[in-house]
Amino acid sequence: MHRAAHLAHYEGYVEIFDYLLSRGADPSIKTKNYDPYLDPGCKTVLEVCVDDERIKSKLRDLIEQHREVEKRKVPHRDIGCWWTLYDYGLETVRGWDASYRHPYPEKVARAKDREELRARREARRAKLGLPPLVASPSSKKEGGEGGKKVISVSATTSSSASSAFAFPSSSTSSSTSSSSTPSAFSASAFQPSPFSSILPGTAVLFPGQGAQSVGMLSEKVASLPAVKQMLRTAEKVLGYDLEMVMRQGPKESLDDTAVAQPALFVAGLAAVEKARAERGSGSSPQTTTLDVDAASAAAGLSLGEYCALVFAGALTFEDGLRIVKARGEAMSEASRVPESQKEKRHGMLTVVGLDDAGASAAAAAGRAAAEDASSTSSSLLDDPVCEVANRLFATGRVLSGHVVALEAAAEHATRAGAIKAAMLPVAGAFHTRLMRPAARALRVALASAELRAPKIPVYSNVTGKPFPFDKSTQEVKELLARQLVEPVLWQETLEALVAAANSSSSSSSSSSSTSSSSSSSSSSSSSIPFVEAGPGGGQIRSMMKRVDGAAWKRTAVVSPAE
Repeated sequence: MHRAAHLAHYEGYVEIFDYLLSRGADPSIKTKNYDPYLDPGCKTVLEVCVDDERIKSKLRDLIEQHREVEKRKVPHRDIGCWWTLYDYGLETVRGWDASYRHPYPEKVARAKDREELRARREARRAKLGLPPLVASPSSKKEGGEGGKKVISVSATTSSSASSAFAFPSSSTSSSTSSSSTPSAFSASAFQPSPFSSILPGTAVLFPGQGAQSVGMLSEKVASLPAVKQMLRTAEKVLGYDLEMVMRQGPKESLDDTAVAQPALFVAGLAAVEKARAERGSGSSPQTTTLDVDAASAAAGLSLGEYCALVFAGALTFEDGLRIVKARGEAMSEASRVPESQKEKRHGMLTVVGLDDAGASAAAAAGRAAAEDASSTSSSLLDDPVCEVANRLFATGRVLSGHVVALEAAAEHATRAGAIKAAMLPVAGAFHTRLMRPAARALRVALASAELRAPKIPVYSNVTGKPFPFDKSTQEVKELLARQLVEPVLWQETLEALVAAANSSSSSSSSSSSTSSSSSSSSSSSSSIPFVEAGPGGGQIRSMMKRVDGAAWKRTAVVSPAE
């Protein structure tokens, strides 16, 4: 049905769409989030349709026409697998519930092989005096579904083991116990909770604006005691029911920068609490457990940086939320353009498939086109802005600036061979000098906040390195303000985290005997995951795939929407 809607502008596909509806196809069913970065989100049939109101109107009319037709249930995910149909027959597979997971003999055999391999690894670790690995009993396949890791580490893992990882250290001594470190939240229910399913050296990553969607916080997660307290605090600080907007929308409200940023802030930390609550429950193959001593670093993309700071204990939850509220409102205000000055509208453009030189050339072409247009128009645009604002991965850049320049940059990028050049659903030129008014307002909000040395290093978007808490908290605050007007070095951040993980693996290998350490290093390297905590369907994990394929395979996702 979605394919028919996607191709409805071609001859014959509207008729196919009509036929499917008449046979009970349900137009409310959404696609899978098959590419979280290039085309994020699960889509309805109208959302995958070409952007042509005439075609969409035809599809809406057909949906209304067949509204009373009894809808068929969602089929099992293997209904399209030729081998499954060959082995079990169409009628049998049709009878399987959508949530049913069949114990295929080959999967059972692979699970047995993994258990034997795990037993051998544990024996080797025991000889080396390392803490044992314990596999989640609910894991059905390597890495869980969708390649998400489901590996737990014994509770004997200590902070000293964490500190052996090769991340640059913050000012906090590795020997400091967690009980002597200030809580990351303002209430005892808000203890920061890194993931205990992760081995020493894990980095916890938080997504940024653009990851929000209606339904980003499930009822189950919202009912957790710690999350309930967060939401009560949020209502007090913000003055409105954030939970209702996160769960019910409308989308227009949630996409407003002033609302989206607090929502994403709460959602990222709610994902942490979800994983904490599921510790050892075996409730699903994706279950991730939590242990405050397990994580060795944290980072967040743009807005996600504040989740990382609270997670690491550098900010209280309430202080973090107040700063995020001020930040979102200031950025929204800085993005406002009078209706009479449409040529000064701000925006952001994602460009995929060009290297740095290609992205910079597209930005330069956009500025030149905007200047040419201004010289021949009565509506002058002084000093048009169009520059690289986000460095996401090697061939993934986001340009930011004036819309008139970005549109020209998109045309240039497409001609230059970009896979994608599309405007993002934001109304601000974030991470450029057009956000200077917002940066000034943010500095005021940061001035009244108390920053503490974090328990683990938190990486800065501006430098791609840990915040310098060992120097001064004022320098940290300045970096947070600069982030609004300078490019986000996310690619460099991910590369630094991956290099640290690889360095840790090498150090572990060199400290043991040659034969034993080789096996141990291989085991450690293959089992240290990165964890994305927050909504967005795995946007950070998708970016990690383009930065380092091996690290991508070791990246888990914990979503508060599930």
